[in-house]
Amino acid sequence: MADKRKRKAVEQEDRPLSHEEMRRRRKKRTRLLMWKRLVLVVAVALTAWLVWSNWDTMAPDKLFARLQDLISDASGTYPVDISGSNVQQLVRSQTYNVTLSDSYLTYYNDKGGEVTRYPCTYSSASLRTAGKYVLVVEQGGKRLLLTTRSAQVKDLTLDQTVLTAAVNSKGQMAVLTQGTQGYAVELTVYDKNGEVLYSRKRATLASDVTLSADGKTVAVLSVEAVGGVVNTSVEAFSLSSTDTQAAFRYTATDTLLYRLNFLDNKHLTAVGESGAVLVPLDGKDTALYPITGQQLLGYAVANNSVALAVRPMGDTHGGSVIVLDKSGKETARVSFDGEFRQLSEKDSQYLLLTSNIAQVVKQNGAGRSATVEADGQQAVLSGNRAIVLGLSAIQEYEME
Repeated sequence: MADKRKRKAVEQEDRPLSHEEMRRRRKKRTRLLMWKRLVLVVAVALTAWLVWSNWDTMAPDKLFARLQDLISDASGTYPVDISGSNVQQLVRSQTYNVTLSDSYLTYYNDKGGEVTRYPCTYSSASLRTAGKYVLVVEQGGKRLLLTTRSAQVKDLTLDQTVLTAAVNSKGQMAVLTQGTQGYAVELTVYDKNGEVLYSRKRATLASDVTLSADGKTVAVLSVEAVGGVVNTSVEAFSLSSTDTQAAFRYTATDTLLYRLNFLDNKHLTAVGESGAVLVPLDGKDTALYPITGQQLLGYAVANNSVALAVRPMGDTHGGSVIVLDKSGKETARVSFDGEFRQLSEKDSQYLLLTSNIAQVVKQNGAGRSATVEADGQQAVLSGNRAIVLGLSAIQEYEME
């Protein structure tokens, strides 16, 4: 039977194909080729989308950093001993915990292993973070150091004294320095390579500066006393415009504010002793959230919201964390006991540190918490863990 089928197949192969059969076979091959091309186009489009959406983790410097993490001897674990070191700050930069001491800027992985250490001997320094970038600012000095996990991106020495600075996720740096030639301050925006993108001199003293994430707008905060009344002004400038006038200006009268941040590319928040002002760049629906009768203990800005840690005047412990959306609406209020230590942000969440707890605060209320040692000074959120800087060690606490 098998031999008979084999002979029949051979006979069919030797027989000339009819015109109709040839047409069917060509149509079948064309259809198959079309499907193959369609699958290839979809695969290429999907690959391009995945690369684009995950570029932060697939970019060459990120891949290099991950490779370094795999092959380096970074097998330390928490707690990390810092006794004998003057560690001044702890911040979170993507998947790393970063500390600043009087000698070094140090990156730790999530297990507590040291993965990078840069010499840094600024006499008075502070850290700014955005995306993968960590900016060290020499307050009252003339130096700036822009770093990532894998590189010292730029070491800048300026001609004038730095008052304050900001960085965005593109590595752009906005710097306020003391003015010259009769001007109060000078505002300069640099790219990550230290090239000047924008510069202007101001007769009015500015107290803070911030950059939008898309790198299109820089904003400054000014405080003036007019007739015995304190006024705070927010001004925004387009980096692509040569117009010397502000693209946007808002003034809050009889209001003391001293910190300025972008909530998103179109909304700003200014925070101070009077409370918080939520400012859309289109000038519509500006909202003031007052904290009359309360003391501002700290604040933090996350994605599309701002959190204020406040305490009634006269009280010496306890308080509340108030979360506001970008319209100025209160979306959560979380009470706490003990001494306030710090409020930090991670994505759309906040981490409250007191003398006895580390508490997650979400935009709709309280989250997980952990009991902590009383010597905690600063803390950052790493997944479900609180990484806490104490007097002699950096500890991790699992939150439940």
